[in-house]
Amino acid sequence: MPNTRKTILGISPGTNTMGIALMKGNQLIDWRVKVFEKNWSPQKLDKIINVIHQIINKHNVSAIAIKVVHPNRSSDGLNQLISAIRSLSKNKKVTLFTCSIWDVKTHCLKDGKTNEGIIVEYVFQKHPELHREYQKEINSKNPYYVKGFEAIAIAHMFKGK
Repeated sequence: MPNTRKTILGISPGTNTMGIALMKGNQLIDWRVKVFEKNWSPQKLDKIINVIHQIINKHNVSAIAIKVVHPNRSSDGLNQLISAIRSLSKNKKVTLFTCSIWDVKTHCLKDGKTNEGIIVEYVFQKHPELHREYQKEINSKNPYYVKGFEAIAIAHMFKGK
């Protein structure tokens, strides 16, 4: 019997670092924080979109869930990136879901309380195999994996839709 569970790509976008997570049902297939060096340019945008395009093709992604940033906290580059991801999803006929960071935190709420680490805690509870990265993140003054944890939480938000 064929596996009909959807593969969803969760993205926490950024022009320098981007969190990416692949979920198939409740299974976390892959996740990472991808670093894109150099200043913003059309070539850098193309490089980022190409990475996403390759993931869509390789993993037969059926939906993309992406965090969008409040306009006051955004940049021209980030706006261009989100617009390009929207276009890519339309061209590839992949469903696109969007959410704000507040939506993600609300989804991750425990006991009605939100805090800075709520997303990391939520993801660790769902995926204890991320113990090493969880420990690094909660003990770090300069979090590195936060975008990856955000991408996983975003994918969880939309996995059943």
